[in-house]
Amino acid sequence: MLMFLAMIDDEEDKNIFAILHNAYKQDMFKQAYAVLKDHQLAEDAVQDAFFVIVEKFSLIKFKEKCPQTRSFFVNIVKNKSIDIYRKIKKDRERVSSVEYLEKDLIDNFANISEIMEEKQVDDYFEMLPPNYQAVLSLKHRFGYSNKQIAEILGINQENVKKRITRAKNKFEEILIEKGVNV
Repeated sequence: MLMFLAMIDDEEDKNIFAILHNAYKQDMFKQAYAVLKDHQLAEDAVQDAFFVIVEKFSLIKFKEKCPQTRSFFVNIVKNKSIDIYRKIKKDRERVSSVEYLEKDLIDNFANISEIMEEKQVDDYFEMLPPNYQAVLSLKHRFGYSNKQIAEILGINQENVKKRITRAKNKFEEILIEKGVNV
């Protein structure tokens, strides 16, 4: 809460915000949890909602404990929770389609490995640009998740997914160019 109080200039508003924060944070958490069904995500939604409330605190009509203020706080967290839910749902759908593509390509590469000698596969792998070698090695040789790869390489998860897809496409091009049936 100290972080939010630091964002408010007026001392009276700080005191009012502290009272309202303590009065409604449980109700807000319950609303967020009802939407998200996850403790951590609900806490994140409440945190995001309080940022919005602090930013608009000078515009709030009812700066007292009353049904209108409670409704205002709870509606903001409900909207934040819905935003988080939609983002997670969209991310899951995207990951699901990418994972299907990855599995299909991995199955193809597994067949290629069976046909070719490991040395040959390594030689072709070395033809990839270093950034492609890195993501494929981290993903398939060392078994890191996309999140872990993103942390290791200092890029976001979306970039990891794209880089993996591009690396696999490039590897497939190299194999075709070398006359390997993919």
